[in-house]
Amino acid sequence: MTLWISSSSPSSRSSISGCSSGNFPVSPSIALLGTLAIVATGRLTVQEAWLAIDTSTIALLFGLMVISAQFRLGGFYDEIVRRIAAHAARPEALLMAVVVAAGALSAVLANDIVCLAMAPMLIEACAQRRITPVPFLLALACAANAGSAATLIGNPQNMSSASRCGFRSRAICSTGLLRQSPV
Repeated sequence: MTLWISSSSPSSRSSISGCSSGNFPVSPSIALLGTLAIVATGRLTVQEAWLAIDTSTIALLFGLMVISAQFRLGGFYDEIVRRIAAHAARPEALLMAVVVAAGALSAVLANDIVCLAMAPMLIEACAQRRITPVPFLLALACAANAGSAATLIGNPQNMSSASRCGFRSRAICSTGLLRQSPV
């Protein structure tokens, strides 16, 4: 999971923007150290750092992760992959089913959890068929990424953008979720 840091100082933003733009992943510990450095150097006050935290996004992420974790513990993801593997006779059909399932699930759940939950079962299904899992895992990752971009709750960036733009759940549901999506 990637953590984004933003501040009011252009110099601190540019030094951290390489981390959050995808050039390399930022672990929470590195992000915390970066935040501490920004506060320690006086670029941000402690109060400004606290105000920069988007609590509504964090709360939504936490809730989605709890739901996804319960799905995983309950065997939901395992059952999805088992059904896909059982009904897809050819590797091409399996690949298509993985793309559709991962994309659909990632549109309504956090994409990271979908990938983490489906990957082990997908690897097992590929091993049973004696086919390499690499194309299927790549398809899983790409479909989860694309699916998560389709809705406002699919990934943290969309959640944060929606929160900052003032989108509210009731307004999104009444006007149509996909019409309001960033895609």
